[in-house]
Amino acid sequence: MRVAFVSLFAPGHGDTPARARTRRIARGLADRGHEVSWLCARWWGGDHDAFEDEGIAYRSVTVDPAPTAFAARLPAALRRVDPDVVHAVNSPPTPGLGATVGGTLTRTPVVVDWWRDHPADSRRRSRLLARAADAVTTPSRTVKTRVREHGADATTSAWSPRASTST
Repeated sequence: MRVAFVSLFAPGHGDTPARARTRRIARGLADRGHEVSWLCARWWGGDHDAFEDEGIAYRSVTVDPAPTAFAARLPAALRRVDPDVVHAVNSPPTPGLGATVGGTLTRTPVVVDWWRDHPADSRRRSRLLARAADAVTTPSRTVKTRVREHGADATTSAWSPRASTST
């Protein structure tokens, strides 16, 4: 299966618990033989737009981490990758919205991994993302409740006790 991870920031931009979680999921899928691409803003040097590391193909959507420009270019990047499923993160929400647009255009389901609400994120865009995602996963029941408060359908948001554990 081809899986596209969509996150403006990748672990190369600096490690956070949410990025570490996303990287664990991506590596786990790659280790199981899935074709994994991570669409992000470039953090690496040089003029190449993509490289592979530990089974994950990192692909630059934008050079700078600008959420609006990233979201605008994302549907075309998703079309080039041609994934079977898109795994997006919720923060910042604008790139996730770009993923849902790309998913609609390519008829690809978009799963949003909702780690937590960031105080700097637009509440309006977070609400739009919660409603536009085909499915939402959360690390806790508290976050699941928050996503439902944003307007996600209760049937599209899922909490998994294993989602928050380390591997």
